[in-house]
Amino acid sequence: MLKSIRKNWKDILTIILIVSVIILSISLNKANTYKDMTQGYADNVFKDSISTAMSGLNIDYTSIELDEHSRNYHYSKIISGLGTASNLVPFTSYKDEKSDLSYTLERLELALVRAYSSGFKLETQTDIYNYLLEISLNPTDKETLDKLNKLIDLID
Repeated sequence: MLKSIRKNWKDILTIILIVSVIILSISLNKANTYKDMTQGYADNVFKDSISTAMSGLNIDYTSIELDEHSRNYHYSKIISGLGTASNLVPFTSYKDEKSDLSYTLERLELALVRAYSSGFKLETQTDIYNYLLEISLNPTDKETLDKLNKLIDLID
């Protein structure tokens, strides 16, 4: 038995290496599939978060019918949607070292927190809504981010 192992050690080693390579390739394939699935899920949650923020912008905050409780509720939808979306960017397929997506969403969130006490102008609210809609359709659009940053500068 020992003589046959010594005689065929190259064949045994080759078989072990082939089996190891097969197991490794299957493991890598599963890891890549899991990464793609997780990234797709993060993309969907990102878009849902932008949609949540947009739903809070559908309200006329200058309306007399809107009581303080409703105003706070809808306003918190904007802030939580923007916060969630900006925190999710690193896990999405939209992450790009050159993109300012996360930074722009964080700036917008902070600007809206500061603007809460002074109220919204309906034109600004509509513009924010439209830019968020464009971002949800194409998160990598640099031009939309630039326009939104200019609007944030006006809000601040």
